[in-house]
Amino acid sequence: MNTRFHINYISNSNLKVAGKRRRNIVSVTAACLALSASFYFGPGSAHAQDALPTGGNVAAGIARISGTGTGKMLIDQSSSAAIINWNSFSIGSGNTVNFANGNGATLNRVTGGSVSNINGLLSATGSVYLL
Repeated sequence: MNTRFHINYISNSNLKVAGKRRRNIVSVTAACLALSASFYFGPGSAHAQDALPTGGNVAAGIARISGTGTGKMLIDQSSSAAIINWNSFSIGSGNTVNFANGNGATLNRVTGGSVSNINGLLSATGSVYLL
């Protein structure tokens, strides 16, 4: 089984390190590490080519969920923060889920009983959190 997990998180924030400001180009936070450790990559239906998150419902903020083509999903967020509830959140091999959330943050709560499998690409312009 060839399993890949991608998180693209680019931060343009400035950090103060030893009294000096330094540009932070790529930031991997403890939240991302905890996120990657929390996923189970076992066999299941998410390995199917058509697996994408299902039942997305925006609970707070302003965001639009749409399919942009076969195996692709776009979450276009116009508020600085949003909360989205999902029935399931899996990404099949070769599929893509992109959060266009600017410099904002998106909290994704998976309320269904199935295990989330990320075998495709998960990308964002801001921060993305999965619970």
